[in-house]
Amino acid sequence: MLSLQAQINKFAEGTEKRLTKLMRRTLTEMMDMAQEPQPSVILTGGTFEVGKVPLLSEDLWSSLVTTINGAVPSKPGVKSYLWRISRMKIGDTITFEWTVPYARRIEFGFAGQDVLGRFYNVKGRLFATTAYHAVPGIFARLSKEV
Repeated sequence: MLSLQAQINKFAEGTEKRLTKLMRRTLTEMMDMAQEPQPSVILTGGTFEVGKVPLLSEDLWSSLVTTINGAVPSKPGVKSYLWRISRMKIGDTITFEWTVPYARRIEFGFAGQDVLGRFYNVKGRLFATTAYHAVPGIFARLSKEV
């Protein structure tokens, strides 16, 4: 029979593995949600669904880079987050960034004149924000499975 300390160590090791798996699966689902595409309003006649990335070209969608603990970011790509998340440990800090210059305007919206003098009144698509706010529900659902 294992000593009490050995039992505690074994339990702690199993708990860390389960928490790591839960963290990785939660983040993967969050980013899958954030990267879910939809046609641009140019193609839909002005309609869109909040929480999805608009695609006219793949510039925004494929500009995503992922960084862990401030290290060198991943190469940009639609699924650039998968490899980084799979390498995460409990306590790591991960950053997801869409790097095209207009990413912030698409996420949060923009009303006004741009630097070229064009006028816009674009509502935010909130693809990253919507996914972020879904994390507690994703975590709760997955915690029952892990």
